[in-house]
Amino acid sequence: MLRVTHVLWSSGIGGLENLVIQLASIQRKNPEQKITLLFAQKFSTERKQIPLEHICLNLKKALDFNLVSYQKAHAVFRQSHIIHFHTFNPFLAFLAGFSSAKIVYSLHGGWHSAQSSSWRTQFKFSLYRFFLRKRVDHLILNSRFTQDFAQKYFRVAHLHQTVIPGGITFPSSAQLQQALPQPVKDKLKGKFIIGTVARFVPSKRIHLLLEALSSFSHQNNTVLLLVGGGAKQENLQKEAQKRGLENKIVWAGFQENPWPWFQAMNICVFPFAQESFGLVAIEAMSLGKPVLVWQDGGGIREIMEQITPENVVDDMAHLLKRLDYFYSQSNKMSSFSNELVAYARKFDISSMVKSIEKIYATVQREVK
Repeated sequence: MLRVTHVLWSSGIGGLENLVIQLASIQRKNPEQKITLLFAQKFSTERKQIPLEHICLNLKKALDFNLVSYQKAHAVFRQSHIIHFHTFNPFLAFLAGFSSAKIVYSLHGGWHSAQSSSWRTQFKFSLYRFFLRKRVDHLILNSRFTQDFAQKYFRVAHLHQTVIPGGITFPSSAQLQQALPQPVKDKLKGKFIIGTVARFVPSKRIHLLLEALSSFSHQNNTVLLLVGGGAKQENLQKEAQKRGLENKIVWAGFQENPWPWFQAMNICVFPFAQESFGLVAIEAMSLGKPVLVWQDGGGIREIMEQITPENVVDDMAHLLKRLDYFYSQSNKMSSFSNELVAYARKFDISSMVKSIEKIYATVQREVK
């Protein structure tokens, strides 16, 4: 039996965490595999449960030295045939490097540490680069944008590597039928709804949505639906108040089931910068929702250029022009839907799982 351990920093409900948990859930169905999730942090209060074998090390920060936690990780790694990293931690990388397991690394991001001027961050990044270059047996990248980044900052051209786009699990009927809270339904009724689903951190640039709503010519008949939360939420709420938008915004918070919230949106806007991939765009399109992204969006732009390049915007003026267009077409949205749904279906997570399992088979055959 092939024993695979997935290493993640958090068990929260972010896009990366959801993706890896869905990946592991499908892999577990294979009777020839034993799947374990190893979380560096304590179990997140955001998530109700995980129906998989999982271990939490209860680390508080990346360089937290906790001997008991690392002994626990060492015991897991010794029993693994493949250690599949989705995040970097220096101590866990060191322990994995001295195990007999093959190491697969999925690079999902990491741009900010590469560009930071902090000596601590640069030191950690140097360890990260050394680990990727010297110890990883196979590198998985989720987009061409991510691959270009990896070549530039990590210098990994010599590694075995494969570009495997992210995948989604399509919603069940029960997930789609979950009702929104009545006060939210009342506020959205009869309105043109611009929405996004994201963590409110600087790279997501949620402030651009507030700026757009302030300048939108149909502002009085529009509601901005913001699903998510994070470090910048308080600042964003203050900005919304200054702009006089507080009655035109729904702050939905984190939602473990985002599907009914996606369904409520007329159009989804993701103003993200240098995104490694952009699963939320696939999720939105799987429900037939048009999506707008930015020219500097990285992997999320890569997704949209293949289906609706006209919805990749250059600046605020361009965004407002596209919003005006979709507002004028709000009663004809179904005419866009079929093509978007068909495109999203290409990103079924089962295809991603098959590609990753081929890599597992390959690295198992290679001599250390």
